[in-house]
Amino acid sequence: MERKKTAKSLKPEINDFEELFTEKELLVIRMVCGQASNKKIADKMELSLRTIEGYRRVILHKMKMKNTAGLVVYAIRSGIYKI
Repeated sequence: MERKKTAKSLKPEINDFEELFTEKELLVIRMVCGQASNKKIADKMELSLRTIEGYRRVILHKMKMKNTAGLVVYAIRSGIYKI
């Protein structure tokens, strides 16, 4: 009998973040956790605002999260961002 996958089992493993995200994505995650706006992130990384919006969309998809709050919780629990 096959086990039904729960929502929790569909989320990526928290310890796999180094394989899941690129260096630029990790930088965006850390800056978001540090309360930087998309514009500030774009300026610091010398990228367009649209590119940063794209990074955030991809990051949320990879994390299987719906919003920034979920991103921050994931980042803290996984060790991507330290308080």
